[in-house]
Amino acid sequence: MRATVELRELQEHEQQTVNDTSAASGSLVISLDMSAADEGEGVEAVAPKVDVSETTEQGPGSVTALLATIRRHVIPLFRGLPDEFSSPTFFDPELDGSDCDTLIENIIVAALTAWTDIPSKLRQRDAFAYLVDVYNQAAVEHSRLFTKHKEKAAVVQSLQQHLITYARFVLLNPDVFVLPVGPVTAPKDCVLARFDLGSDAFPRDVLPRLTDAMSPTERKQVFEGVLGQLNTNMRGQDQFDSFYKCVSPLVQLCQSRSIATLVIEHPSFVPKEPTCATSLLGPFFAPSVFPLERSNALKVYFPNVDGLHQTPHTLSSTASLRASVASLHQFLDKLVRSLLQVKEQRPRVLDFFKRTIALNDKRSQFQHVHSPLWAPFAEDGLMTNMFAVLLRLCEPFAKDPHNVDTFAKIDEGYLIRPGCWFDLSDETRLATPADNVEAATASWLQEHPEADEQHFVSNVFYMTLTSLHVGFVATLRKFHIRVHERYAGIVPQLQRAHRSSPQPMAFWSNPQTQQLTRVVLLYNALVLDSGLLDRVLVFLAFTCSWLLHMMENAVDNQQAAYKLLPEFIFEDLTEVLLHIARHDRGILDRCAYISTFVRFAVKIIGDHDLNPHFRSNFVEILARFSTDFGHTEDSRFLRSFDTEPVSLQQFCPSLVRFYIDIEEDDVYARYQRRYNVAVLLKILWRVKGHRESFLQSTQSSEFSRFIMLLINDTTYLMDEAWELFSTVHNGQATVASPEFAQRPQQEQQSARSQLSQQTGTAKFYVSTAMANLEMFVRLSKDIVEPFLAPELIDRLAAMLNYTLAKVLTLPFPMAFYEGLEFRPIELAKQLAEIYVQLSCVLATAPQQAFVDAVAHEERSFEDDLLERLAFVLQQDRALSSELVGAVRSLVSLCSASLQQHKATSVNLGDDIPEEFLDPILWTLMRDPVMLPASRQVVDRATIATHLLSDPMDPFNRAPLTIDQVVPVPDLRQRIEEWIAERTAAAAES
Repeated sequence: MRATVELRELQEHEQQTVNDTSAASGSLVISLDMSAADEGEGVEAVAPKVDVSETTEQGPGSVTALLATIRRHVIPLFRGLPDEFSSPTFFDPELDGSDCDTLIENIIVAALTAWTDIPSKLRQRDAFAYLVDVYNQAAVEHSRLFTKHKEKAAVVQSLQQHLITYARFVLLNPDVFVLPVGPVTAPKDCVLARFDLGSDAFPRDVLPRLTDAMSPTERKQVFEGVLGQLNTNMRGQDQFDSFYKCVSPLVQLCQSRSIATLVIEHPSFVPKEPTCATSLLGPFFAPSVFPLERSNALKVYFPNVDGLHQTPHTLSSTASLRASVASLHQFLDKLVRSLLQVKEQRPRVLDFFKRTIALNDKRSQFQHVHSPLWAPFAEDGLMTNMFAVLLRLCEPFAKDPHNVDTFAKIDEGYLIRPGCWFDLSDETRLATPADNVEAATASWLQEHPEADEQHFVSNVFYMTLTSLHVGFVATLRKFHIRVHERYAGIVPQLQRAHRSSPQPMAFWSNPQTQQLTRVVLLYNALVLDSGLLDRVLVFLAFTCSWLLHMMENAVDNQQAAYKLLPEFIFEDLTEVLLHIARHDRGILDRCAYISTFVRFAVKIIGDHDLNPHFRSNFVEILARFSTDFGHTEDSRFLRSFDTEPVSLQQFCPSLVRFYIDIEEDDVYARYQRRYNVAVLLKILWRVKGHRESFLQSTQSSEFSRFIMLLINDTTYLMDEAWELFSTVHNGQATVASPEFAQRPQQEQQSARSQLSQQTGTAKFYVSTAMANLEMFVRLSKDIVEPFLAPELIDRLAAMLNYTLAKVLTLPFPMAFYEGLEFRPIELAKQLAEIYVQLSCVLATAPQQAFVDAVAHEERSFEDDLLERLAFVLQQDRALSSELVGAVRSLVSLCSASLQQHKATSVNLGDDIPEEFLDPILWTLMRDPVMLPASRQVVDRATIATHLLSDPMDPFNRAPLTIDQVVPVPDLRQRIEEWIAERTAAAAES
């Protein structure tokens, strides 16, 4: 028999193990009754040691019974053995049958050393696999016997113990029992690494029993080789779905605490480079199907495409891909949780995540998809998988976003403390100037010393927060750049080329179109996965609630910790929400924590200290969701607008404040953001609580500035729209001309692209201007007095008259304007409603001040302007006759006011003393005031109007508020006396 020397040590070790087990659990006596049935029910025998010493006195029957049990219930488990293994001559002639363990040992050794006679049909090619197969069969046999025949079951259980012992020996000595064909199995290519340890075919109790039977040195000898082989195999995987073959065994191995400890203590456990390629766990987190990383995934999952519409095939492929990714995340989560169970090694497990994130802290800075700067960093697949696992670790505490006890476990200054693993030196802070960060940080740290040890919740929370930044958000940026921007830019060109081709082929069969479409579908499957995004929203809701808690409970607002946080926390939050708002708004409406997002957004939008950029992002997010659910009565999102006390009290005022704060933004961006404000105010106006909070703010200076900016915007937008109308009309005529077709193809494409851009801009300007006018309609219906303020009334009247004059003199056919989504009749109706509501012509006492402002405006007002408006309205039978009648009444009032104004102008004459004239408008002053910095005297209404648009002295650009101007009473008295004299003189003549 081979390996006698090696087996002697093995048998001694096994005997000691069995004796220890027997001493702990007691011995069982084998029954000699041969009449007992082979199957039955009873109590499971748990002792692996079978002692027959107490039965030998009963004669040879005891040996016969034992041998019969072994022949019937043990030997058949060794599949593939020759028939003589079951004959009486198989056993050693000197064996008296009194030692069951010796019998079983001889059977195992004989089976392992008789492989030259084993049929080739056996699937296993090594001794360990053979032993596991026998163990599996023994487990089945044991479960069949233990209910009634516990003595026989004990024999089988003893076999299992011996199989574990020999399996340990085989793993430690892989060259002892080998097949005569094929390479010798060495430790570096351990058979354990080739097993699917997580499958049902591999018994669950084998690994724990194996590791318990090994010393620490033996475990290291065996399992370091296993881990290394799994790592090598994982790095060699080309197909995403094949990750299971390597990840599943690792997960199963780490269920053993001793192996989990071995994994954590591995020298390459903590990565040393951003890609994690040489780290032990890096390859297991790396499986990816992102197009830039695994190009073969495009054709594997989406081999044939004919557009972005959802076909049964694309739906099936998308569901299959998402299920595979979710399965990977589930395996990785189980792996990490197993490692975290080793509490004394938990800091090193966290170091794996911290180090990976820290090494990749620059990933978020690269905007270009194909930039070579991406090369040294981890791929999107690895970073997204890591983020998904961290999200799952956060779920136990993040699912309750309002738990103050959880907030107490999170160190507010975690990221700014000295020695923090994440570098913030180059990061812009939320509300702290760069030149004050160091001093503010030192001051805060002095007041808030660090705890002895960071709480696990605090560690996991900040790891997830930073992983979101360098991982998931960086991937989303690639998605928008690579997919939507590129796809939106190239596909129209391909479509035009297809239409102009002399031999057109099917557009969707174009290879370039096919490739781009596959990329879109694959990215959509990954970054629009509702399962992942739902988890992201749970974490973001917790983050918003935590930030609100800090902002609302800061003792010293100037030294608040949240102001020292990196700005990217807010930017990432808005980017993810915008991503959802642009692609699948239903995900947020289904979120149970929608009210948290609304409260947080309202707080951010109204905070002057915060960056207007991400304040505007929150406005866009809310506007997009409001547009989508604006007509949905059961929308959870809209209900949160109407039920949250913070929303009802602060939302409208916050929007007004934001509208004012972005005055210095880029022109197009400013009007896009203000359009979103108009959309939100329209939605909010339907709720009484929001209307009341808005109307309460109309007496403030903020409201007057808001109205002035609204007037300025509308005037500018309509001006730009009129010019673009002419440009677009000429461009359409050029493109439609026969000569245009003779131009070079590139020149035609350029002209069409420019015309398309101009058309889109014209549509945007018109829609925004009409949204502003609609806001005037709603406001003037409920309030009038604020619009009649001296600093507003003249500018408002001028805007209305100018817009109306343009609408009544449109130079192009109506069909042209309809193509630009401009509805002149609707605009005329809006203007009419504003005129009527502010003049109060339907009330008992019309507002003469507004009537005078309209009639005295000299740039656009003409005697028949309002009469023509009434005529246009009369043509639309859908309008009420009451509105037309009110406009005609206003015509009469304006006519009388204009005649009075002309008479007054004649009375005063043209020779007004220069000291009585306003130096800005060159009109007669009525309430002269002096500006403190420049010492210039102007009319109060003039400077008040100016300050609503520009808070600076117009003469020397010094800061100025209306409260700082100084009245000039003696000059005012002289002006009044002069007017009285001129009026009296005119009356006498």
